[in-house]
Amino acid sequence: MVFIHGITASIAFWVGGAAPVFDRFQCISLSLPGHYPAQFAPTVRDGDLTPEALIDALAIALREVLGGQRAHLLGYSTGGWAALGLAARAPDAVASVASVSGFLHGRWKGLLGTAQLAARWAPPAFRWTFARTGRTLAAFEANMPAYTADAAAMRAHPLYRQLIPVNRAFFAHADYAAFARWFRVMPSIDISAWMGQVRAPVLLVHGDADPIVPLAQSRKAARLIAGARLVEVAGAGHFPMLERGADYDAVMTPWAQALLG
Repeated sequence: MVFIHGITASIAFWVGGAAPVFDRFQCISLSLPGHYPAQFAPTVRDGDLTPEALIDALAIALREVLGGQRAHLLGYSTGGWAALGLAARAPDAVASVASVSGFLHGRWKGLLGTAQLAARWAPPAFRWTFARTGRTLAAFEANMPAYTADAAAMRAHPLYRQLIPVNRAFFAHADYAAFARWFRVMPSIDISAWMGQVRAPVLLVHGDADPIVPLAQSRKAARLIAGARLVEVAGAGHFPMLERGADYDAVMTPWAQALLG
């Protein structure tokens, strides 16, 4: 099982992102380009970050890690976008996909939508905001409710207190210039046209009150991908695994058990 985190997160995100059933898999957490400890090459510019280039870079890493095997991918948010893109462009490396709060078109709403505007039109404000967010654990945690429809449920999840400090530790090493590059290019990236190429089984899980990535994104993916299954999680925002943990586990556990055979 290969996990792919979301924008500005890290390989540590999945401390709180996976159902207990995944303990039965050999698990690998794959970093998005430009997210610590991964780095962009010094020569990379915004124009280099096409969807083809980003997905193909992940495909190279995936093939190197797997040694010719095919992976079950579990992607969250931008990781869901990446997992769907990999299923289209690297079918030899992908056995199945689960996309949680994922999307096809990278124009975000809410807090992240504002950050996309800042990255393009007010770079100093973007950098200041992200530097301030990573300065302390309290500042990092203060942003979490902006992603949710039920912040109280998120905080009550047993893994929440474990998730926050370990992810903040990675965020403290962030390359804000790399983040800004992602935020500038994603609004113009759309992989909808690729979805007809996806042949792997696809599970889409999305909160029906997501303030960052509208549910319409996963509904569109479900229409475009042959045989895809969409589960809408009632009352959940961008963190369905934390806001509606029992509902999330009830979906992911049988899906993962079926993969195990």
